[in-house]
Parts: sequence; structure tokens; C-alpha cells
Amino acid sequence: MGATDAVAELDVFFAPYDATTAVPQSNLSALQADIALIHNVTAAKVAWDAATQPTQPAALNPFAIQFCVYNLLDSSYITPLIAAAKAGVFVQVLMDYKNLNQPYVHTYETFKDAGLLVPANKSMSQKDLSPQQRNQLNLIGVKSAGLMHMKTRYYSWLASPTDTVPKELVISGSLNPENTAVENEDTLLTIQDHPSVITAYRQAVRAVRDGTPFTNKYDPELPVNLLFSQATVQKGTEDAAEARRVLLDLVRSETEAVLISVYSMRSIEDDRSTLVKELCAAHQRGVAVAVVTDKGQADGEGGFAGGDKTVTPLRLVQCGIPTYKAKNYAGRFTALHHKNAIFGLSARRIIWTDTANWSEASMGNGTSRSKPHNAETTLIIDSNKLDKGRMGLRFLSNFLKIFRKYGYQQACPYNQTSGHLTKSITANCKLDMKWNQPDWVQPDPVNVTAMLVAAGGSSWPTVFTQFSATSVDPQDTQLTYSINGDNLGRTTPFVPSGAPNQSTATLDGVPFGAIVNVMLSIPNSTLSDGRAPVRSVMQTFIVDAAFDWHAEPPVRRSADELDALRVSFKLN
Repeated sequence: MGATDAVAELDVFFAPYDATTAVPQSNLSALQADIALIHNVTAAKVAWDAATQPTQPAALNPFAIQFCVYNLLDSSYITPLIAAAKAGVFVQVLMDYKNLNQPYVHTYETFKDAGLLVPANKSMSQKDLSPQQRNQLNLIGVKSAGLMHMKTRYYSWLASPTDTVPKELVISGSLNPENTAVENEDTLLTIQDHPSVITAYRQAVRAVRDGTPFTNKYDPELPVNLLFSQATVQKGTEDAAEARRVLLDLVRSETEAVLISVYSMRSIEDDRSTLVKELCAAHQRGVAVAVVTDKGQADGEGGFAGGDKTVTPLRLVQCGIPTYKAKNYAGRFTALHHKNAIFGLSARRIIWTDTANWSEASMGNGTSRSKPHNAETTLIIDSNKLDKGRMGLRFLSNFLKIFRKYGYQQACPYNQTSGHLTKSITANCKLDMKWNQPDWVQPDPVNVTAMLVAAGGSSWPTVFTQFSATSVDPQDTQLTYSINGDNLGRTTPFVPSGAPNQSTATLDGVPFGAIVNVMLSIPNSTLSDGRAPVRSVMQTFIVDAAFDWHAEPPVRRSADELDALRVSFKLN
């Protein structure tokens, strides 16, 4: 099968959970879809050459792989890229200049030793090259006003020797092409059969490499929009600030939910207001609002991040918004690295995602008129228009999972277990935090989920949920349960399912992502005086049609399962 089989039309995968989701026709995970595509495009080129014996010049080569990425240093990516280039695929890597020149990054030397075309010396950037060199070189360091922070991977190929029009696909998102990145909380996006979006990504890449114009334009009628942080500013407009304008307008106009998971979050502003003020106003008018951000980016991390001296998370908490600071302990450099938000539950499900953090470096500042420093992209997806809301539910699933995962850290102190050792962490205590912040104590995930569902009201999506049990007497057995800790003493009967020794209990209208505690009460025997001793079994389930978080490891549910909004659980 060809490279077209590797991914869906427009899909999203989340690190680290989709590490167990396989890429079709590959032994790699969905989080390594870019590596699978390198191999597939190379194989397609070899097969095409064998069938056609072509003599096309490189400029017309329909087989191309172009990376425009913040960093690239792992051999798992570099080795197949070199093999692709030697097979005749046009390969070009654009990489942040500062990263390329780090002493521990040997990408330049590896490409050069393999015989690929690189600048005459490592200190040269795209600004030192001729147009011809920029078109031909396999590796270019890119200087930007700030960071060249994109993660764009573009692929073009002919799936068969009889094809004349190349297939095109883009991979982007917050997930850097690095082996350790799969341990982050990260987002990987795959885009094909959306030519206007793919063209926009290619224009952003050319803007980075060649300085060509990119004019931002957000069209709310489109299912997908791409904005670029370093757009060409036209006279009388603020194209470079379009992302900031759209973001603040989405918050102002939201009536159902604003759910944010962002690595670096600052209170960006325009001439009218600030992000913090608009989020607080949304919360006060009854919108379900919650935020999770990276602990190191919020409070500072020795030798890496200075933190946010404007204490954006604290200001959100002070107006009643549950806000989590997440410390990812999976590795030394791992983080909560998303740049995601969900606007709406039913009336609209707009997804905000891709590579741009919520900061002045990414979106500029409306009061000081500063322009964005970083080269970054923002993808805005109207999920209701794109796929009837399916992708919005996948983002909602991931957001609620993050809250459940990092809820234990929202305390002073909290216990962190590694192996057989448990350590008391005081990083959220007043004495250990900068800028005179109080002890950081937030409500637990069950309460947050309940608050969000209550605020979302009838707009919150619901799931038909069924529990099955084996070898129980339906006349003597009932299911006792609670939804998001409501403690209402809910019960529902078991009924025969039609299969031998099988009974089922059905819950209709359970909120998507709800934490359901189930207690199965089973009479053991009947005593002479008629009293029935009862054995109780308690289990916790996450009612989520996008991911089965109860499985170990978690299992991504199919598109059909998600569309059906039905889940089934087997009680032990």
C-alpha cells in the first residue's frame, strides 16, 4: 500500500496516548506517521523509477519531502531522509538556525558526510544564500526575528507509475520530530485532500525560506483556516495580529465552553481588552471555562524557562476559573506542550491548535504594537463543518484526560511516585513560588468535570452507556452508580441480555468524559432468617467515545464508534 494509506483525510493524534495506535501498513505508531511517510514516499519513488526510467530535473520532481521544523537531530528521522534523497526524492530540511548550530546537534555534519547539499559552512543561513541555492540545498538554517518554531512536514509523491498528479500531505502540530517528544502532552495533525490548507502551509514555508509574502485572512465560513505569525503586514491592516484578533473574538463570542491546554500562556491583549479579562467575563456569564498550562512555563524552570511574572494562571483562578499547572515527569525535557483550545460544545466546536503558543512572541501585543517574533502557524478548525464535530470530541477527550492526569499536582504539597519511591513535592507552595503567589490548590478533576458539565448544560454531548456482567441473577442484582461524584444514590436494574449468563445495565445521556463510579451489589447467599449478605464491587469508568481510558494501555476508538456516541464496559 502507498503513502495515502498512512493517515486519514484530516486527523489528530495525541502524545503520549496514541503511541499505541498503529499507522496502517507500518510497524510505527501514529505519533511516528512522518517517519512512515518518509519510507513510503521513498518506496513509491523507487517503484516509479523501476517502471518508468525517468529523467526529470529536480525542479520538476513530483517526489518531495520538505521539513520546516524547529529542531531535527534524531537518527530515526535523519537516516530515512538521507535514504530518500539518495533514492531521488527531493529532500529539504529548513531548521531553526540557533538549534542547527547547537554543539550537540550534528545534522549539518551528517547531511554533509552523506553527500547531501548543504551551505558552504554551518554559519550560513537562508539570508546568505541565492534563490537558486535556497531551491536546491537539502539543509538550510533559518534565521527569524525570534524562533523558527514551525513543525511543518510536507510530502509529495506519485502513488503509481500511471499517475500524473502528485498526492500531497502535510503533518504539523505541536509535536516536534524528535524521539522524546512522544512523551510530551503533544498534538500531531495530518492533513490531506485539503488543497487550500496544504497550499497555505507551503506558502508559510516559502515565507520562512524566501521572505515571500503571506497575507493572513480568517474566513469563518471555511471549515479550516491557517494563520501565519509573520504574515506580511499590508498598509492599513494588522495581518500579523490576525491570530490574536480571532482568538480574543472567539472568547468574546462563546456561549458554551472555552477549554484551553497551552504550553506557554500569557494574557495577550488588543486595544479593547486582555485574554484574562475576556476569559473571566466568559466564566461570569456562565460559559464552561477551564485551563491547563505547563508548570515550568508558568512559574519558571531553572536554566530553561523564566516563567510568567504577570502570573496569568493566578489571575484566572482569582476570577473562579479552574486552572491547572502540569509538570510532566516522563523525562528530563518533557512538558505539557499543546497549543490547543476548544470553543463551543454543540452550537459550534471550533478547535484552535498547531505550533503557536499564546504569547507576545507568537501573536504580538496590541497596546505596544509589537509584532510577533516567532515564525509559527495556527490552525483553526470548525469541526462541525469539517466532520460533524468528530474532531472536536477528540480534542475534548484529550483535554479532560489531561485534567484527570495532572489533578493530583494541584496541591501544596503533593506526592510524586517514581518506581518504589514517593516524594513530597512543594513546588506549588507559597515559599517555593515566585512573584508572591499563594499556595496552589485547585479542585480535583471530578469536581472540575462536574462544574464544566453543569455550566455546559444541555449543550454538553452525551453518551449512551452500557455495562455488562456475567453470571448474576437479574432479580437480585442492581447497579449503583454516581456521575462525576454526585452521590445521588443512583441505581439501575440489570436485565437479561439474551446471551447465556449475561445481564446488562443501561445508562442513557451520560455526559461525555464523565467519571462514573459503579458499585455492583451481589447477594452471596440467603440465610435462614431471610437476610442476604451482600458483596460489593466498586469500579471507575471514563465514559468517552473517543478513547477507552479504562483499557491498559488506552485504546483510540474508531471514527464509527465516536460518531455513534455509544460505549460498552464489561464489569469484572
